[in-house]
Amino acid sequence: MRKIRRARLLVIDVDGTLLTDDYRLMAATRTAVQQVSAQGVQVVLASARSARALHSIMGALRIMGLAICYTGALTCRISPDPHMPTEVMMEQRMNLSSANDVLNNALERGISSRGQFSLAHYLEITHQGVDKATALLALGQQLGITPAEMVAVGDGENDLAMLRLVGLGIAMGNAPPSVQTAADWVTDTNNRDGVAIAIERLQATGWL
Repeated sequence: MRKIRRARLLVIDVDGTLLTDDYRLMAATRTAVQQVSAQGVQVVLASARSARALHSIMGALRIMGLAICYTGALTCRISPDPHMPTEVMMEQRMNLSSANDVLNNALERGISSRGQFSLAHYLEITHQGVDKATALLALGQQLGITPAEMVAVGDGENDLAMLRLVGLGIAMGNAPPSVQTAADWVTDTNNRDGVAIAIERLQATGWL
């Protein structure tokens, strides 16, 4: 953890972090994220989900925000208005034939294939070198924000590199031990407003 006076970017994982286990956005969490955005801090959602899937979440947050989708393969700006088009900022596609080769070889061997899990039964396969941390670093370069000026909150294996990259990495209380150990702080669980509690602590300690 590298001490700075203020964070300029807050990146939040979605499933298991921002949302509860039954995919709800708690009122206290929504209000806390809105406060951060109103302060002028860049709020970024980082998820294995598509941009389309994040539109409703951004709408529920009622903010114009940035999103890292497909675990880093796509970075875009999403409006809370579902009728507004998504602005693509960076994209790294995997060749379809390569993806099919990976899948077919895995199926022939009776395995799920190599990748990383965002949920217990959700394996992601992306182009080599694609992850949330790499996308976040590239986004920061575009915005003129260094990793030391970023705070990240996450719960999964696919959040590990991101938590290690930033100035302050926060693990959810429902994260596995490996993720909690890698983080600087551990907050409460996603079902108990862990993101809102983390933001309150960030404000109290001067990060926000």
